[in-house]
Amino acid sequence: MPLSYINNVFSEYIGCKIFDSVKQASKFYNIKSYSNISRCCAGKLKSCGKLEDGTPLRWMYYKDYLKQQ
Repeated sequence: MPLSYINNVFSEYIGCKIFDSVKQASKFYNIKSYSNISRCCAGKLKSCGKLEDGTPLRWMYYKDYLKQQ
């Protein structure tokens, strides 16, 4: 699946990016431990990493996103 932007189902607009792998996502956002992204997707962590403005990055697997539609 190529990188693309999507709108998610939360009440406020949040831009999302779809990655081919957790490793690719960690590289893009310069997150040293990509296993923490997986833990976030599993609901064990609330967020992992931050945007430049300090906004926490929240993660979910694309298949779980589709279930919310």
